[in-house]
Amino acid sequence: MNCEVTVREWLIHNFYLVYAAVPLVLGYLLLKKFNDSASSSQFRRGNSDLPPTYIQLKNSAARAKSQEPAKPLQLAGFRTDAPPHEILGVTPHASVAEIQRAYKEMMKRFHPDRVGAPGSQAWQDAQPIAEAINRARDLMLKR
Repeated sequence: MNCEVTVREWLIHNFYLVYAAVPLVLGYLLLKKFNDSASSSQFRRGNSDLPPTYIQLKNSAARAKSQEPAKPLQLAGFRTDAPPHEILGVTPHASVAEIQRAYKEMMKRFHPDRVGAPGSQAWQDAQPIAEAINRARDLMLKR
């Protein structure tokens, strides 16, 4: 009786072990690599992982700590009577996705609630700009 078993024969007879072990070993190595890279780097939670109220509190606390007034948004020079594609900053024949993306970016910058407290001068100045952005989006989507 020959006790020598070739690698091929061993793999054939123990395929289920190899089949089960390979994913386990690969999973272990990936987890180990992820944990090592996360602990060695300056890993921080992104703002998208935190609730919005926490982010607002954190930002207001940081502003209060620095005692520097927030820079006012440059609202001057915004033409509300421009063609819709110029207001949104897209081409005249932009796709729906491009229009929506540009609209979201513009509203992130010029929404009255982001510019100033309701009733403030900056908030009142941002109202016609937001209306122009909304009107431009509606006109571009209707074409």
